[in-house]
This record gives sequence, structure tokens and C-alpha cells, in this order.
Amino acid sequence: MELTQAHKSRKQDAYWENLVQGETALYKAQALDALVAAHGPSAVDSLLDIGCGTSDIALHYLDALGGRRLVGLDYDAAVVEAAARRYDDPRLEWRQADIFELGSSGDRFDLVFMLDMLHEVYSFYGRPNRDVAEPIDHRLGQDAARRALAQVAAVVAPGGGIVITDNVLCPDDVPVAVRILNPAARQSVDAFLDEYPARCMAHRWRDADTLELGSHDFCILLTQYNKLKQADPARWNVEKLEIHQYMTVGEYERCFGELGFALHATVGTPPDASAEWAGDFRIESGMPGLPDKRITLLAVKAG
Repeated sequence: MELTQAHKSRKQDAYWENLVQGETALYKAQALDALVAAHGPSAVDSLLDIGCGTSDIALHYLDALGGRRLVGLDYDAAVVEAAARRYDDPRLEWRQADIFELGSSGDRFDLVFMLDMLHEVYSFYGRPNRDVAEPIDHRLGQDAARRALAQVAAVVAPGGGIVITDNVLCPDDVPVAVRILNPAARQSVDAFLDEYPARCMAHRWRDADTLELGSHDFCILLTQYNKLKQADPARWNVEKLEIHQYMTVGEYERCFGELGFALHATVGTPPDASAEWAGDFRIESGMPGLPDKRITLLAVKAG
């Protein structure tokens, strides 16, 4: 099955409810508020939400910043139709479109949101022939993410900004040894390594509880294993098709610098994830400690 069709079919109500609630959502909102307050554009008239989903966060900023117009864009017609039914507000416009169609648009926006969605571009376009049966090629995925950001940059008004939330790769890809601290985590890691179709991970067991693998693969594992551990099929069904980490902070900096944007970023781990990881894993060698999970960034266009 072509990947986008498989992805659309799996995004049921339980998936959306999980995504916009809980400590991670609160962490993301707090980081966004601080970045927009410190570095956001002085005047916001038009906003764009790419991969809009429910658009809850973009709608908050439409009101908070006194915006006149919000365009919600998603490649999934069902998402767009549901949003159009849900809201009766003349400030809102909903469009079904692909991110790679943006560059030809005559629109200009003061603030563009890409909230936990650019990894989907990486995951869809990073597969040879966009085939769900194929693992993701990191080089193809990074190229797609950079091309997508160039499309988005073209519709940002001078002085405007791009907001991204997502998971982040640790700075260097080095061999690490990780001790797994309890049976539930070990069982989930085993299932993940056996079942994850998006990445074939080179790894070996040093002993019964110590796993050796690359640090970038470990970042990916940390994001995904708990969907199995927590028996959360709504999330796992969708996210086993994806990789959420596609750039390091340095790669974001270089990419946005080439596009004429100044980058402001916050990197960290929500408290619930940090506590869970600390209870499940200990770094034995290769890294100073568990990596950061998330990046929240605001890139501001020269203007």
C-alpha cells in the first residue's frame, strides 16, 4: 500500500485525543509561548497551519495575537472536511493540499505552524517509491524535509516566522551501550526491534540486559518503544510507519541559515518521558546520559 493511504486510514479518534492531551502537549505549549513571546513577529495578520489536524494550537495564537486569518492545510481530505464542519468562523479557511504545492502560492503569512508534522514528510518521501513496505532512507528523507522547508520559507512574509515542534536527533551518531532496567522495557524493546518497519536497526546484545546500537537509532527507539509498553495500539499503528527524528539542532541551524532565517530553539524532554526513560534505561557508554527528546523552534525570516 502507498504510505500516505496507509497513514490516513490509521488516524482514528483515539490517535488525535492522545496527541493533544497530557504532559507532552503542555510542555510543547509552554515552550511555544516562550519562543513566540521572545522572538515572534511584532504584528501577525495571517497564520498558516500545515498538517493542521484539529488546529487547536494555531487557533489559540490566532486569538492571542489578534490575527485576521488562519489557513489550515492538510493532505488528508477527511481532516479538512472535519475541521470545516467543526468551525463556523469567517477568519478560518481549510484547504486540502500537499506541502510541496506551497511554493507556487501567492499567499504570504506572518506565522506558519508545522507541529509534529515535518517528520511525516521525511517518512513518506524518504521511502523508495513511497512504499510502506520499504524502510526509510535517511538521505532521501532529509532531502525531502529540506525541500519542504524551502517551499514553506517562500510563503513567509519578511519578519515572519516558522514554528516547528518535533523530536530531535542527538548531535552525533556514535555507538552506545544501554542497560535495560526492567522486564517490561526489555519486552517492549524486543518487540520494537522485531516489528518496526520504518528502520532496520543494526544492534547486538552484549549480555542479557545490555543493548549496543547507534545513538541516532537509540533516539528513535526511545520515542517508539513505549507505545508497545503501554499497549497503545492507536499510536503504535500510526507511528510504526514513521521516524520522528530527522535532523540535529545543528542541521536545523544550517538549513534555516541557508534559507535566510535566524533560528531560536528550545531542546528538552517532557517530565513524564524523562521519568519513564530513567526508569527503563541507563547509558553504560557512548553518551553522557539519555538524549533530549524534543525540539521546539521559531525560525524568523530576515526582513
